[in-house]
Amino acid sequence: MNYPIYPDPEEIRDASHQWFVFEQEGKVIGCAVAKKNKGEVGHLALEPTYRGKGAGSQLVLKSVSFLRDLDFKGIWALSKNY
Repeated sequence: MNYPIYPDPEEIRDASHQWFVFEQEGKVIGCAVAKKNKGEVGHLALEPTYRGKGAGSQLVLKSVSFLRDLDFKGIWALSKNY
């Protein structure tokens, strides 16, 4: 199977995106991005063994909180299960 690879290197350098990374014991287990130019949360990815344990919720809440601090009232969240 050919899975998409995120993030695109250009998005990492883009000042309109704020990335959040969740680490445990020095290992990256998840990430999410808050798109400051759109009020959007996307690219939520999480190691399957950590699903259902609150790590993904923390990433989403951190992203939403960040966007609310920028005065976004409506926030979009996009998801896809791979």
